[in-house]
Amino acid sequence: MSKRFIVPLPGLITTDGKQQYLTNKGGTWFASRRDGNLRQTWKWEHLDYIPEVYRQFAVDLMDYVPGICWKPAMELEDLMDKKMEDKMEERKKIFRFVIDNQWIAYGSIVSRFGPVKNLEDAKREILTSDFITIEGAGGKTLIATKHIGAVEEV
Repeated sequence: MSKRFIVPLPGLITTDGKQQYLTNKGGTWFASRRDGNLRQTWKWEHLDYIPEVYRQFAVDLMDYVPGICWKPAMELEDLMDKKMEDKMEERKKIFRFVIDNQWIAYGSIVSRFGPVKNLEDAKREILTSDFITIEGAGGKTLIATKHIGAVEEV
């Protein structure tokens, strides 16, 4: 059986908190929540058909955890590029998150009061919230705190 890939779109969620995915119907590309009646998964050999700008977000469907749009840890290290450096220069505290013991995410936590400035406040935000918003190089992502196993300062 050939691997299947799905393309969660970073920072795009519905008003009720559902992740949006790259979707195709009748040759038209758009964002939509998960829907079994729409084309939202592709075999490896078919990834060439999706718009190039979105290929970087493709993840193996078997490894994908809904609500988390991060690449596996090995690939993520390569994504720590100029965008992340720019975020650090904005004086937002950058944290490293371990998610479901297999994913690594880097970014700042954006609470309803603004960016979280230290590790103690980050842990408090994670412990007292069901969801947090992580702002990283790929944009903002809403994540369920139950998936976060550890957080540390970068």
